Amino acid sequence: MLRELAVHLTAACQRFALPIVGVATALAIGLGLFVASTIKLDSNVANLMNRDLPWRQAEIAYSKAFPQFDRRLVIVIDGPDRDRTAKAANALGNALRADTSQFKDVRVPGSEEYFEQNGLLYLSVDDVTKITEDLIAAQPVLGSIAADPSLQGLFKAMNRALEGLAAGEFQYKQIASALDKIAETIDARLNGKPQPMAWDEIISSGDGFLTSRRFVITQPVLDFHDLTPGRKASAFVRETATNLGLTAAKGFNVRLTGDVPLTDDEFESIKDSAGWTTVATFVLVLFLLFLGLRSLRVIVPITLTLLVGLLATTAFGLLAFKTLNMISVAFAVLFIGIAVDFGIQYGTRLREHRHLTPDDMGASIKGATHEVALPLCIAAITVSAGFFAFGPSDYTGVAQLGVIAGVGILLALFLNLTLLPALLTLASPTAEKAGLGYAWAKPLERWIFSHRRLVLAVFGVAVMAAGVACTSLRFDGDPINLKDPKKESVQTLFDLMKDPETTPYTINILTGGLDEAREFARALEERPEIREVRSLQSFVPKDQESKLALLDEAGMILLPTLDPGVKAPPADLLTIRAILAETVGRLRDISFGPPEAERLARALERVVGRNNEELMKGVETDLVAPLLEKIDTVRKLLTAQEITAQNLPAFLREDWIATNGLARLEVYPKGDMRDPEQLKNFVTTVQNIAPAATGATVAIREVARTVVDAFTLAAILALSVITLLVLSFLRKGFDTLAVLLPLFVAAILSLGTLTALGIPLNFANIIALPLLLGIGVSFSIYFVAHHREGRADPLSSPMARAVLFSAATTLVSFGSLALSPHPGTATMGKLLTICLLYTLLTVYVFLPALLGPPKGADNQGTDPTLADSDQKDGEPQPE
Repeated sequence: MLRELAVHLTAACQRFALPIVGVATALAIGLGLFVASTIKLDSNVANLMNRDLPWRQAEIAYSKAFPQFDRRLVIVIDGPDRDRTAKAANALGNALRADTSQFKDVRVPGSEEYFEQNGLLYLSVDDVTKITEDLIAAQPVLGSIAADPSLQGLFKAMNRALEGLAAGEFQYKQIASALDKIAETIDARLNGKPQPMAWDEIISSGDGFLTSRRFVITQPVLDFHDLTPGRKASAFVRETATNLGLTAAKGFNVRLTGDVPLTDDEFESIKDSAGWTTVATFVLVLFLLFLGLRSLRVIVPITLTLLVGLLATTAFGLLAFKTLNMISVAFAVLFIGIAVDFGIQYGTRLREHRHLTPDDMGASIKGATHEVALPLCIAAITVSAGFFAFGPSDYTGVAQLGVIAGVGILLALFLNLTLLPALLTLASPTAEKAGLGYAWAKPLERWIFSHRRLVLAVFGVAVMAAGVACTSLRFDGDPINLKDPKKESVQTLFDLMKDPETTPYTINILTGGLDEAREFARALEERPEIREVRSLQSFVPKDQESKLALLDEAGMILLPTLDPGVKAPPADLLTIRAILAETVGRLRDISFGPPEAERLARALERVVGRNNEELMKGVETDLVAPLLEKIDTVRKLLTAQEITAQNLPAFLREDWIATNGLARLEVYPKGDMRDPEQLKNFVTTVQNIAPAATGATVAIREVARTVVDAFTLAAILALSVITLLVLSFLRKGFDTLAVLLPLFVAAILSLGTLTALGIPLNFANIIALPLLLGIGVSFSIYFVAHHREGRADPLSSPMARAVLFSAATTLVSFGSLALSPHPGTATMGKLLTICLLYTLLTVYVFLPALLGPPKGADNQGTDPTLADSDQKDGEPQPE
């Protein structure tokens, strides 16, 4: 019935070829305009999973409670010293904060006035002891500058220190670093590249509150209709940083990371590699089509039919789902791979019948349709049903992909039985002088038929070995492994992972309030997989009594000298030159002439020698102004007050207590979270105590589970539906088994090879499995249908030629992805290549051995278009 319906349909299309092509042209133009005006790409990866999943609901609830932690762009600033890095971060933060059109929120952690006063309370008692000792030791210099904030005050203090050194009151090594830093600052001014003095590193040798790395954390305004939603914001950050002088030439390294740049860089990487591969692939596919079909009058109609089908499928996807996502957009790859196969099958059979009926184009189209209609219909319906089986999946991206691809395959079938015959009628390919089969394949056919048991045994052993290997196959759910390691955002993330304080592998827990948060924290802190649990209570410093006592003691000594009642009047240039000359003399009096002292002496001699008031003021700006800022910082730190949960500042409370009273916990892991087993144990431990735990680390685990479950369910549904459909069409259990068994063999061999190569399944390459399902089933159906016709030439027939070139075009299309610099795309290309190669191997070797020669047929083949005598090379002459 299907065959007869298809024959009548193509006959009608042949009679009305010109009107049909005209309607198709108008339809294609309309579809093209519709697609061009409405196509949208949703680059929000959160929308790839079903919102109703429990872990997605936990994510959504957490985001509603604490929206400030969503979709962040993190700026990491490494500077030449602590002071300048802190100033740079504040300057950049202020500049970004002023542009509300680009950023919803901008924060500079540690720059708040609260931490400027109470920062030392968050250090250990030993660190506070060391810092206060250093400050007390620096009291003469700090007091001198506070009383006389000029070069005069600074170098008077230095001369007293050098006098004490000469008297043996301390050792030279205690001031060597300070002398060298001061000399470096003066030399920079003399060389026209001024830089402020980093006093913080000299006065305090402890860790201190400030570090030479600071962060600016932002929430940019994103455009999810752009492939790179945060691109504009990132560009603005880089431009602003450059305008502020935060460049490598000035000792700064500004890098961007966070979920926004990571996602943008990933899509940018895919886009960058797509350009040249697309062009190269298109050229190679056209070349292979020419090799396979050898007639532009056949190739052009197939290509036009393919383009119309692609436009129609895209339009359906946009009508059904409004936007395409980063997974569903792959429908184009699936459609082209399978629709091209349909076209090649039809085109090859047409050329076959142009050889058999060279004088009658209508008979050629009827004969081609009669021969190919049934396998095409069975392949299209079963493959489409297989794709529809992905529709119920919780992996929303793949669910949409399945629906769009399923409809696309049916559209491809319809167009190949309507538009393609009409186009071929108008193109009127010339008659063929020779058949299209492969004479060289006949000995291979006879060998396979004669050694069926051996072939099947070899495949059986290979499948068992691959099956054993598959037991070690794992799913890599960590999205970091799919990103381009050469991208700045990824390299910066790896750098941050080295510090347990900045690891991205944390888990967040939303609790009913502070009391519940404390209960969860106590239960979690007892587990060996957990390093630390943070809450609002974590910002109440420990050992405050001891630390405040140390600060009070230091304050009694330092504060009176840091706040002098009367300040010295400014000195004139002559006086300052005299003091500097005295310093040079004292430096030269150091008996053993150390390099730091000599370097500073030479620098001061150059300043004195120039006798330039502007230069002297510049040196004062570089040396004294930063020291005055340091004195202000010290004043604030020495006035720290006791901190309780009740007097914590609002900006801290907002990050830990939501407006509805919910409180959050942040859990830090112990161990290497790049190890899948350790990550699994960490997530499982937290979820056993807090099932609603969320965050990136939980998402890694849950997404992997969701994807595996989704593909498992889809595979069961797809295979069940395909089995029933094939059985209903073929009506024989053995033929149904013959269609499905090669698919199973190819899948096991592919996954076993993947394991042997050390390539795990991941979010990207798992998309190859639906493709294996579609192409594998269609290829098997062609061979089984050929066998049912009583043909004993499975490898030498035009059908085999069509399958070979169909697979070759698909292999070129997908194999090029393996060359991509993007790891996810590359692994997808590798798995696609492996799957296609094994699919070819199973349908060309395993399936003929399984089927054997048809009953009543000899092993020489019954292909009427193949003659050894008139086709020496098995290839027709090109038109």
